[in-house]
Amino acid sequence: MIRGVLNDRLEPMVVLEISSGDGRFHPVNALLDTGFGGYLTLPSDTVARLGLEHAEWIPMILANGEEIEASAHAGAAKWFGEERSIDVIAMDGPALLGMRLLAGCKLTIRAHPGGEALIEEDRP
Repeated sequence: MIRGVLNDRLEPMVVLEISSGDGRFHPVNALLDTGFGGYLTLPSDTVARLGLEHAEWIPMILANGEEIEASAHAGAAKWFGEERSIDVIAMDGPALLGMRLLAGCKLTIRAHPGGEALIEEDRP
């Protein structure tokens, strides 16, 4: 189970452990974004600091309709205690945890400032 908390703007935040290029894991605060279909976005400076290897340029459409080319990187996160390979997209703004990482999970949110966001594995 992964526990997060809602901030004053009712945004659910969680701490993820992301692997750097040297294999060590580092905590990253990420906003749960059910409108993002990928795994994870991180600010470009965080991607550089972690030493994540560039994989490819991918087309993306932002929430405002703008079409961009984004830099995708090979990464790894601790997810329910196990290391999981993920794609990390370098983007300006806050780190976003998307639906691809949440696939197969149950998400429960108590929607008030300081409320709990709970991610549980939802195995049949």
